[in-house]
Amino acid sequence: MRKRPEKASRKAAEAAPPAASVESEVAGLRSEVERLRTELQALQGQHGELQDKYLRLWAEFDNYRKRMAKERGEDATRAQAELLFEILEPLDDLNRVLTLDSIPPEARAVVEGVRLVQEKLKTVLERMGLEVIAAEGEPFDPELHEALVTTPAESPEEDGKVALELSRGYRFRDRVLRPARVQVKRYAPDEGEAAGEAT
Repeated sequence: MRKRPEKASRKAAEAAPPAASVESEVAGLRSEVERLRTELQALQGQHGELQDKYLRLWAEFDNYRKRMAKERGEDATRAQAELLFEILEPLDDLNRVLTLDSIPPEARAVVEGVRLVQEKLKTVLERMGLEVIAAEGEPFDPELHEALVTTPAESPEEDGKVALELSRGYRFRDRVLRPARVQVKRYAPDEGEAAGEAT
């Protein structure tokens, strides 16, 4: 049996939604898409702000970590320097024993033992970074030397040179622990030379 064309078109008309309804649904979907797009943009903005805050916090934390590591290193260096400074006097005492003019024959073995101890101590301290400040024959440097007395220089070239080291100076990692106490040469032309230069 064949269907009548009227019934088929009626069923198609009933199945198809009206045009106004489709347009209304499309408009609803468009407004939903627009709302979601606005919401996405707002969330992206928030994400950007949060990421910026995170990066700033991370940078602050990294700077803090570096600063703390540097301060710990400086504290350790300062503590080592203080310890080495306290060791300088006993080291000087050992050096004085070794520079005695007269040593009785029965004390030579003891002095040799002191020399060995002094050498070992000196090696350990140098390994830690302790350096002796050069003094005799060097130009006077107020950063490294402390002038206690002056002595006449024989020529202008010797003016300002260290004549004698009275007490050894030490430096630890580019930091002066104790300046070398020295005698400095000063050149003063005699009156005859000064009068000869004036004429």
